[in-house]
Amino acid sequence: MRIAMILIAATLLSPGMALALQCTPNDDAARILASPDPDDIHPDWSDGSTVGMSWTFEGKEVGGGNYLKGKLISPRGGVASRGVYIIANEWDCSN
Repeated sequence: MRIAMILIAATLLSPGMALALQCTPNDDAARILASPDPDDIHPDWSDGSTVGMSWTFEGKEVGGGNYLKGKLISPRGGVASRGVYIIANEWDCSN
């Protein structure tokens, strides 16, 4: 039992197994991106649609921490988009 707990702790603390961040938008101007480029709006969000305050994002930091990559979750709990990027400072994130 003790060995199993040590292995689990080592796995969770390893750099490659960082916990995903849970994020909510700071306001309705938060953008959903197709790549880590602020001008590359994801095609599903390029029609002027905005993310409401009850949407959430789960992902990991990329691009030196300026961007996160992951999945966008609708207020109803379903995954709306996978493999999307957000700008970190447009969202409030925690582990």
